[in-house]
Amino acid sequence: MRMSTVPSANLSFSTFLLTGFPGLEWAHHWISLPIFVGYLMALLGNSTILHLVRTDPSLHQPMYYFLAILAVTDLGLCMSTLPSVLGVLWFDARTVGLVPCVLQQHFLHSFSFMESAVLFVMALDRLVAIRFPLRYASVLTGPRVALAGVVLAMRSAAITAAPSLHLLNFNYCRRGALSHAYCLHQDMIRLACSDTHFNRLYGLCIIMLAMGSDVLFILLSYTIILYTVLAIASAGERLKALNTCVSHLLAVLCFYVPVLGLSIVHRFGQHTSPLVHILMGTVSVLFPPLMNPVIYSIKTQQICRAIIKAVSLGLHPWHLPRSTSSDSRHRKMFNRSQLTPEYFLLTGLPGLEALYPWFIFPFCSTYVVALVGNSLILTVIQKNTSLHQPMYLFLAMLAFAELGVSVSTLPTVLGIFLFGASGIYFEACLLQMFSIHSFSIMESGVLLLMSVDRFVAIYNPLRYTAILTLPRIVGTGVALGLKSVMLMFPLPFLLKRLPFCGHNVLSHSYCLHSDLIQLPCGDTRPNSILGLCIVTSTFGLDSLLIVISYVLILYTVLGITSGEGRRKALNTCVSHICAVLVYYVPMISVALVHRFMKHAAPAVRLFLANVYLLVPPVLNPIIIVLRPSRFARD
Repeated sequence: MRMSTVPSANLSFSTFLLTGFPGLEWAHHWISLPIFVGYLMALLGNSTILHLVRTDPSLHQPMYYFLAILAVTDLGLCMSTLPSVLGVLWFDARTVGLVPCVLQQHFLHSFSFMESAVLFVMALDRLVAIRFPLRYASVLTGPRVALAGVVLAMRSAAITAAPSLHLLNFNYCRRGALSHAYCLHQDMIRLACSDTHFNRLYGLCIIMLAMGSDVLFILLSYTIILYTVLAIASAGERLKALNTCVSHLLAVLCFYVPVLGLSIVHRFGQHTSPLVHILMGTVSVLFPPLMNPVIYSIKTQQICRAIIKAVSLGLHPWHLPRSTSSDSRHRKMFNRSQLTPEYFLLTGLPGLEALYPWFIFPFCSTYVVALVGNSLILTVIQKNTSLHQPMYLFLAMLAFAELGVSVSTLPTVLGIFLFGASGIYFEACLLQMFSIHSFSIMESGVLLLMSVDRFVAIYNPLRYTAILTLPRIVGTGVALGLKSVMLMFPLPFLLKRLPFCGHNVLSHSYCLHSDLIQLPCGDTRPNSILGLCIVTSTFGLDSLLIVISYVLILYTVLGITSGEGRRKALNTCVSHICAVLVYYVPMISVALVHRFMKHAAPAVRLFLANVYLLVPPVLNPIIIVLRPSRFARD
């Protein structure tokens, strides 16, 4: 008996297994989409903060220096976990060696302790600014702020060095997986069979002395701040003083609330699903680096102005010198011989310009999900030979069309909401209009082809693959693309010949034919008639044929004697029906609002127009994956 236990006591594993989302391995690629967006936004946001603080002289103040230190810490947190988290979700790379695992947990805990300490120092910064405003700049000088940052970094690295070195010397004889997609100190000591008392006690002590004392001192700082503010006689000054603390308070909540929630789940939720623990762990690591740049960009006017100034000043045709006379501006805007505008002015959401920073995240997330989701569909279908079937080939065409629509609108939409860039050159506007409408026509045609595909599969299943062969599908796709291009080809040339007589303001954040023909002062009847013919022969005819296809499908299904057979046949149509509704319902809503609600707020029309173009590319990949199918499993 003793002989059998000796080998196991000396056995030490040199690799560990990381954990993704147990039971949802089939959905890892889709779970990775919001996580990837979170990492991307966190990296871009904190890098932007650093760049602005370094290059903008108006931000060379103690408050923004501490913000830069916080941004460096958030970047460190992201980079510590990004490789393993995305490696697990994208490539199922679950194994990690001992040394990389120890290094990851060391950096992760060091940056976490540093973030806690930076939040405490920022609380002191607010205290000095409010209690001693006249001595603020002399107390918190640049060298002192830099020294504080170096001391915090050295402190954080030093307090996590000892337990990390001990981890390298442990024997790991317990075979098992770590409980997250990254390495944590408490996870590693759970798998060790050496004496871990020092690590456990030391870990508890540094948490209490580091994070615990930071929280205590932050509370004490705000108690003194509140006492000082209440002593101010003017209510306006009290409000102004407290308003300077809002961003920091939100940053404190973003950091400590997820940490506290994770601690409560680990302490009192032992019997909850592992998914809850993993989700809370991911939120605690990713949420603060993601939200801190958003909070400071929205709540701090200097940062918001610096972002707009840095990315847009002097880069666009609509930034004209203020000293330019109206005649000079008119000559810049229009070709005097033909009155053709050099550029158009796009419209965001009128009356909501102050809320544009709040729209940045949903618009960016929408585009990232649409682009990544449809690209993933194309990649999976291309690489998996089992998906080289008519149904999935048509799905690839739909993904391609939706990528085209998203890429067509992305530059101008994000240009308006991110940078306030509302101008677009005349030729670029015509190109965008041509691209948007061509891909929209193609998307409508693909939905019709998919309904025909479902009809053939249900009406004549034995000849399904014989009728819809690969050459026929490719030929149909090429013909559909050519049809979309040829129908739209005359419209830009018809628009280019028209005089615009000084009108150059469009009513959307992208160029549409229906918008452009409202501006010319010449005869637009050829454009209107051709546009009406295109809409009728594409969207109108496609929707009618889709309805006819489903009438024939329903007639065929009702002829099936088996109830299970009927249910199974109809179930194959659910994803396509959802895709049709997602595409046509917003289109019909936009048409109804334009026809019967002419006095509605412009923001309502613009919102529905954005929904019409942005929502289908986002929802269709999600619909396809959520429906149980071979594609979802792949």
